[in-house]
Amino acid sequence: MGSNTVLASVKSPDIHRDIYEYIIAYGLGGSFWLGASDVAVEGDWHWMDGSRVARGTPYWAIHSSFTGWIQEPDGGAEENCLALDSSMKYYFNDLSCSLLHHAVCEERL
Repeated sequence: MGSNTVLASVKSPDIHRDIYEYIIAYGLGGSFWLGASDVAVEGDWHWMDGSRVARGTPYWAIHSSFTGWIQEPDGGAEENCLALDSSMKYYFNDLSCSLLHHAVCEERL
């Protein structure tokens, strides 16, 4: 990666869709890190440029449990990094930062 390359910010449904379509078209597997976390303040998600991550749909995954539907992020203090999660159809999911995944990067202009 070049010195101007960072983990990507996904700030619109169109960009989210474009990345998803690229992953599917090229048969890429696994989950992908994006450039956001809530490390500084638990539950307060920010992109690397300091802007806030949009909450809810159409970005964050929803999954079911025995007690009902659960909206991501739901990992608490143990899951502080944001990924496009293959097990959640490439919606946002909070995961442990120690996991090994691919990355979606962008070049800063």
